[in-house]
Amino acid sequence: MASEWFYTVNGQQSPNSASDAQIKQMATSGQLLPTDMVWKDGMDNWVPAHTIKGLFPASRPASGESPVVEPVPPKNQSARKSAVESPVASPGEDESEGGITGMHPILVLLLSTVTFGLFGLVYAYLVCRAYSGQEQRATDTAGRPLGRLRHPLAVSLFSLITFGFYYKYWVYKTIQECAAFTGRKDINARIELSLMLVLPLYTNYVSAFRLPEMIRAVQVQAKQPEAGALAVAPFFIIPCFAPALPFLAMAYQDALNQVWVSGS
Repeated sequence: MASEWFYTVNGQQSPNSASDAQIKQMATSGQLLPTDMVWKDGMDNWVPAHTIKGLFPASRPASGESPVVEPVPPKNQSARKSAVESPVASPGEDESEGGITGMHPILVLLLSTVTFGLFGLVYAYLVCRAYSGQEQRATDTAGRPLGRLRHPLAVSLFSLITFGFYYKYWVYKTIQECAAFTGRKDINARIELSLMLVLPLYTNYVSAFRLPEMIRAVQVQAKQPEAGALAVAPFFIIPCFAPALPFLAMAYQDALNQVWVSGS
């Protein structure tokens, strides 16, 4: 419908739409940022939210009318279809700008091959750094502190090349973030880290039981579906599975990223 607005959050298109009143309320409360992209029927392309007249309080008209856009000759539904079928790039992520992270996959493969994998490591590092450095809100709509975005591959690689020491640090930070989000006070992340450093097998216990429990609580409060990796987590109490913990961490971090990005 013409009154439906479609919008992005942290560069990803929201599965929901909003009416004129709802989109304006989202802008007023800070749930919609000026740099987020918006679109509705009748518009040629997605535009930054701050370009919509009357949408944000600073430029709200005295009459208090609903946000409107400049008249655009109606065309067809192709803009909406393309927006639904493919994610909308966030500002600053236009591939036409070039850069090493925007290279064609085939070129990345060729350069990695001729450099015996060295270019692939550099490329992976830059992509992971760009992912973790993207802009995100500090709190969700309920005021709960959101954790840091980390690329799952970075968590795994750093854990492997540091022989598991980074993994213990990642568990420490993740416990802190989950406890802050859920308001849990009965777990001390520093004590957990100390035990993992002194007793290596305790890392398996934390990975198989403590951490999945806290991630599950985060997903429940954020109304996100439970991650499939949580169901197999108890198997990692077995010591021989310790080398696979960095790969389990990838699934854990991916599940948390869904919460930190949605901010709902």
